[in-house]
Amino acid sequence: MANDEDLSSEQTDKLVQFQDITGIEDMERCREVLQDNDWNLERAVQRHLGDTTSDTTERFYPEPTLEINPEVRLLRPDVRRAVTDADGDVRRFIREFDEKYGENHPSFYSSSYSSAIRSAKQNLQFLIVYLHSDKHSDTDSFCSDVICSETIRTWFQRRNAMFWGCSVELPEGHRVSGILRENVYPFLAVIVLKENKMMVVGRMEGFCSADVLVERLDTVVESNEASLIAEMAARQERARAADLREQQDEAYLATLRADQEKERLKRQEQEQEERLRNEQAEKEMQLVNRKKKAEESLSPEPTNSEDSIKVILKLPEGPRIERKFDKKHNLSELHDFVLSRNDMPDSFELLTNFPTKVILRSENAENCNEYERLKSITFEEAQITGTTLLFVRDLDA
Repeated sequence: MANDEDLSSEQTDKLVQFQDITGIEDMERCREVLQDNDWNLERAVQRHLGDTTSDTTERFYPEPTLEINPEVRLLRPDVRRAVTDADGDVRRFIREFDEKYGENHPSFYSSSYSSAIRSAKQNLQFLIVYLHSDKHSDTDSFCSDVICSETIRTWFQRRNAMFWGCSVELPEGHRVSGILRENVYPFLAVIVLKENKMMVVGRMEGFCSADVLVERLDTVVESNEASLIAEMAARQERARAADLREQQDEAYLATLRADQEKERLKRQEQEQEERLRNEQAEKEMQLVNRKKKAEESLSPEPTNSEDSIKVILKLPEGPRIERKFDKKHNLSELHDFVLSRNDMPDSFELLTNFPTKVILRSENAENCNEYERLKSITFEEAQITGTTLLFVRDLDA
């Protein structure tokens, strides 16, 4: 609804009531009708209906559908005060009714007429409206002998119908009297959802016995219950359609979540693979740099002299490799020599055979101080003299 912030609380309430009464779904259209009638809810409803109410009779009967309008006063001057507490009026009527006639009657709906209309529409129930007048001579006997009878109580239980009542001497009852335009009391009206609107489908004016009233009520209910059955079926179909949509939505969301999880895992796997590739590439680059640095740090191979020694390196498979070193040089030079060669493993250890003894290991993350140790030990101190055969073990094999 466009710009409803400028409406007073009373106008907003009338707007909602007018929509409930007329069944007009367009809220802006409801507002225009009320504005055209100076926010007089009664006159707006009367003009919308076109004043098509049928003449009332003393019995219930199916009649042309009439939209229910909860706030109209017709054919009589409005001499009563405005309704300020509709729920309070209804509760006052129920309290006074119980005090005068007892509580053995169908349970009255204890809220406003508009609320009763909405509840009956929502719950797909027939609504029986009773307008009470203390001034009519048949009122006491009708309340005591008919409304409070076992016959009527049983009928309401059997039909699961709602019962609403109010005195026409109270503002809320007077307004409803203007809606239904009764002429004689006691007065009852039957209201039900029909063509998606709450309609008066039967009315009774004047006294009748409980048995006659039940007969007439059954006639009206049986003539109009098809509309409730149709609406119930329509609601069930809408509920099934909504459930189906919800199930389809849930299935779609489950599939979407599964696809998203699959995509996440795939992306995670790709990222892991990319990270491993990058780490491997970084390791390979570091190894290349270490090999280059090792090659550059090697001292020239000494000529035959008293201080020179020969080291023979033997791989499990492959040729023997020989090189001379100065026995006074550090073992780090032997490490660099092995590391610099492409025909040697990248991760290795050198060991003697008899007895088996590890001379050195290549430096790695788990052996990060090995090179510094080797720099502090000479060949001579390691008892590598003359010609020494060392076996090369590939630690990655």
